[in-house]
Amino acid sequence: MRRILLGLTIILLLTVLSQTQIWAGEVALNDSPWQILYATGKLEPDTVKDAPADTLKLVNLTVKPGDVNVRIDADLRNSVAAGGFSLRFRYDPTILIAQTSIFVDPITGDTTTAIISEQTSRTNTQNWFLYGGNLPVAGLVIFSAAGTFSSDRVTAGSGPVVRFLFNVAGTITKDTTITVAFEADPDFPLNYNTYSDSTGLNIYTPRLKNAAIFVDAPQDTSGGPPGNQPPVIDPIASPQEVTAGQSLSFTVRATDPEGGSITLSAPLLPPNASFPTVTGASPVLSTFSFSPSLAQAPDTIFVEFRAVDDSAEFGTRSVTIIIKEPPQDELTLASDRGGIPGKKGVLIPITFFNRQNTYGLQFDLEYNPGIVQIDSFVTAPILAGFEIFSNLGDSLGKVTVLIISLTGDSILPGIDTVIYVAVSIDTAAVPGQTLLDLKNGRESISRDPGVPSKSIKTIGGLFTVDRLGDVSADLVVDVQDAVGMVSYILGIFSLNTRQLDAADVNRDLSVDVGDLVGIINIILGRPIGSPPLPGGPPLASVEISTEEVTSASTVSILAKLLTPVAGAQLYISYDPSEITFHTPQKVERTQDFILQYRDDQSGNLKIVLYSFSSATMAVGEGKILSLPVTLKTGSTDKLNLKLKKVVLANEKAVVIPIAEAQGVMPRSFTLSQNYPNPFNSNTIIKFEISGTSGEAVQASLKVYNILGEKVKTLFDEAKYPGNHSVTWDGTNDRGEKIASGVYLYRLSTGKYSETKKMTLLK
Repeated sequence: MRRILLGLTIILLLTVLSQTQIWAGEVALNDSPWQILYATGKLEPDTVKDAPADTLKLVNLTVKPGDVNVRIDADLRNSVAAGGFSLRFRYDPTILIAQTSIFVDPITGDTTTAIISEQTSRTNTQNWFLYGGNLPVAGLVIFSAAGTFSSDRVTAGSGPVVRFLFNVAGTITKDTTITVAFEADPDFPLNYNTYSDSTGLNIYTPRLKNAAIFVDAPQDTSGGPPGNQPPVIDPIASPQEVTAGQSLSFTVRATDPEGGSITLSAPLLPPNASFPTVTGASPVLSTFSFSPSLAQAPDTIFVEFRAVDDSAEFGTRSVTIIIKEPPQDELTLASDRGGIPGKKGVLIPITFFNRQNTYGLQFDLEYNPGIVQIDSFVTAPILAGFEIFSNLGDSLGKVTVLIISLTGDSILPGIDTVIYVAVSIDTAAVPGQTLLDLKNGRESISRDPGVPSKSIKTIGGLFTVDRLGDVSADLVVDVQDAVGMVSYILGIFSLNTRQLDAADVNRDLSVDVGDLVGIINIILGRPIGSPPLPGGPPLASVEISTEEVTSASTVSILAKLLTPVAGAQLYISYDPSEITFHTPQKVERTQDFILQYRDDQSGNLKIVLYSFSSATMAVGEGKILSLPVTLKTGSTDKLNLKLKKVVLANEKAVVIPIAEAQGVMPRSFTLSQNYPNPFNSNTIIKFEISGTSGEAVQASLKVYNILGEKVKTLFDEAKYPGNHSVTWDGTNDRGEKIASGVYLYRLSTGKYSETKKMTLLK
């Protein structure tokens, strides 16, 4: 490392500046604030910028009496490349003795006392036209550094930029701690403890942190009256740790060997610390309390406690306190969301983990606009009273979001969802994962304009574009998806909205055995057909035959097929007080199929037939299943046995129309829960209309708000018996978009009426 002496530098500088003009980038150096400083002694920058995230710190140190070549580092954390920097600080010259050199001006004969300093790895490669410091008076150091050209700068970062050399006095007789403290020039407060950018036109004011120099010296017991012993402070655990924004406290106890009066104090306390001085008969106690602010972290400080007796004998005890930065609050975008290509209104939650009250949030969201589009942002309940502002639509691929309360509300500490991102997936998106990245998160932790914002940790999320048939959402369509579909058809497991979308392989808005055949076709590389046009002729009929039923016999399922069938789904209802089902049996037409069933023993039997080969049920009439039963009544005349639902699919996964037969049409009205729910743009409502005669039934489906006021009539007309669905786009009868909230939808026909809730988010 190179040692630089200010006096020599000044002499050379005067010579250079008298002969030439030095430039920093495009700005003449003799027009820059730094040149004005050295010409006039006053710094007048074009722009002064507060830099709350930057620090200028004198580094703490432990020394012993008589130490030589002690180096005190000045550490700069700068967010902008520094073309120059300056320091002004004071120290105790009776304990620290600066290493100096004396220079005599050859013209005036004036002398300059320069402190010896060293460059560091951050400053030893630049061409400095000025790099040095002097001692105007004992105990005061002023130091300045400025680069010759714009390339001569301290890159943004953190670490020492200069070291000052001291010796330690050898006459210290007791442990002591001294503070090396920054101070402003009373006449020109911006001259020191600042740094400039590479042009010299902008001055930055970092946060300042003083150093504590602990002199580790043995206690002197030679003074005082004969036999008098100095007070003793009980040992204190050291180091202690405290996180900024939290509190540390401990009790300090001092005793006097002679039992005399003691005064216990802490002469030099850091900001936000207290230690009441106490005087009294031995022993005495006082409590140290410290609640460091965010600006005080990270740092390591020394606090010295002193106990003095009536004879002026004293004992000291020093404690090291490590101030830790608090863990950053976290903003996390969920990684478990996705949807199929073309899906709209997928809501992705963003969770906020904060450790103190938060008055506002800000973040950037970056995404791939070729895969997803950001539709809107929806506040979660925790943000009641907050407003969302964004530049959505200004550019593709990035949006900045600002969340703020206009009434001064705050987000209480905790973990909760704060906002939902509503996205739509491009219809041409390729299945896979894409990153929705959160960046540049900041939060407001105080309404006080003097308190800076705080950065928060941001964690982006992976959004999945699902494959049709990928029910398990693991990016592949395989046997697991087929197994899951069978479980869903049998009612063993349910599917969420995202799984239902992916499961609807044949795109007929219903998830059933047709989609199971479709998933098998995807696995085996076979084609999937398009949904048939409504109103086509029936291609099959299915019925239950009880003609052969005796007390211990079978129930037959008969089917007339006009086209081969690759999968079948049957729901049978029965009265468990009349009949008991045993294991269903395949027959010749279904011998090559896999048969799975579920009987809940409460009157519901569900059966599914499918194949991983090319097996089909042949065209024609006859039995497709045999159901062994035991009758409990002995009579079949009024046996309560019905086919509640039948679904047949051909080899291309297309569900074929079935003629009305016993049990095929719904025997009761059913209103299903809408999906998705909650929804952002559109939602689908499915329902069943009963009827055995085949005649149309007058029915209506209407939407109401929570006050019971009608919002929208989705239909009010005659509907034929069977399964139906309708889509609502969140508008009222006038076609206007309505507000977010909870709404009711009611299906009515004749004496039947059923109501369910749904939630609209925007």
